[in-house]
Amino acid sequence: MGKLLKQIEATPVSTGGKKSTVDLAIQSMQGEDRADLLCALRNPTISPSVLEKVLKDNAVAITRNAIIRWRLREGI
Repeated sequence: MGKLLKQIEATPVSTGGKKSTVDLAIQSMQGEDRADLLCALRNPTISPSVLEKVLKDNAVAITRNAIIRWRLREGI
């Protein structure tokens, strides 16, 4: 392992390692709602705007940008 990689790994995350709002919402749900959310998030044909609206209507505050970032992180 090189010096640069050691330095990168030793540097703490400046945001405090906060979980994403999408991850928090997934963790807060149970059963069918959780499975439905995961299925919708993993379906690239469902737009982040639609997800944001439906989740908001169901009292889950997730922005479309958070959904986009979550999908990018997950490789979707």
